[in-house]
Amino acid sequence: MEFYSLNKVAKMELPGVVSHQLIGKNNVPEGNYNFTDVTVQPGAVQPRHSHEFSEQTWYCVSGTGVLLLKDDTERVFLPGDIARFEKGDIHGMVNRSEEPIRYITITCPRTDFSGNYDKIIEAEK
Repeated sequence: MEFYSLNKVAKMELPGVVSHQLIGKNNVPEGNYNFTDVTVQPGAVQPRHSHEFSEQTWYCVSGTGVLLLKDDTERVFLPGDIARFEKGDIHGMVNRSEEPIRYITITCPRTDFSGNYDKIIEAEK
């Protein structure tokens, strides 16, 4: 069994977006997936993007967001909703509400997200 506290995981940031890499290369180097807790503040955007070699599943924990999908389409994302993106699917998030939205993602196989964020804070050893 392994146990990790929040100060032992990597944190990635964009303006108004914080992603805690709960399981990733920093704390489980031999693992084959990422498990990430993402919070998007009101007015913030995670731009549309895709993962060439990985599928990703998002689970909305709290708040209301809008999924940014291919062809400039959008879909409301509410607590309890699950969105699964196959490899290559375009996806992103915008928060047009007054409250933060929080969702959990699982990415398999593991992907290096460092190019998608402005700031990376490595996990404590």
